[in-house]
Amino acid sequence: MLTNAAQLDVLDRLQHDTSVVVQGPPGTGKTHTISNLIAALLADGKRVLVTSEKGQALKVLIDQLPPNLRSMCVLQRDQWQGGSSDLRQSLGPLAHLSATTNTERLQQRIETQQAQRHQLLAERAKLRERLRAVREVEWYEHPEIAPGYRGRLDEIVQAAERGNADYQWLPPLPAQPGQLPPLDTEEAQRLWLLVTRHGPEILEGVANFTRDSRRTPSRHLPHPS
Repeated sequence: MLTNAAQLDVLDRLQHDTSVVVQGPPGTGKTHTISNLIAALLADGKRVLVTSEKGQALKVLIDQLPPNLRSMCVLQRDQWQGGSSDLRQSLGPLAHLSATTNTERLQQRIETQQAQRHQLLAERAKLRERLRAVREVEWYEHPEIAPGYRGRLDEIVQAAERGNADYQWLPPLPAQPGQLPPLDTEEAQRLWLLVTRHGPEILEGVANFTRDSRRTPSRHLPHPS
């Protein structure tokens, strides 16, 4: 059932006050407010008594309740307004509900749904935390990671795109690698040691060695010494 801010205020005041007066001209939602109050109080395990000077107002009110709650209400109007018929129609569903309800099975269902509710609330909390973390990454101000590149991630990306023409960045890599790298991990480490100890000039010798190794079944990088 929809509830606006004024109706929520009435519900909140009822948590602290013993009586609350709601008044207003016709069409301002007083009956809808009462129906929401009935639903909230019944959901809290309380019993509700509604009285009215006019029996028709009670009929309008009960028609606004959800069907499941409507069957749990007893309507008693004046005899000349068909009160006896209303009473029979109200007590019939209640008697049938009492005769066909298994309280133990109903309690098990309540406990199962409460456990599901707690699980969903925990899942919602996790999703909110993940969303908060994602938003924090988007708005985090990075310090200068390179000359001229600082701020949020989108600002750094935009700065890199602006410098693409001047610096000729590497082209985008393919989604799937075309082939295995020419060197394994051990060979790459040895190559790095060679360059560190002997300078980049050693790469010319390695390049010649790599071309020669393609003609032979085995290959070995020179051992750094």
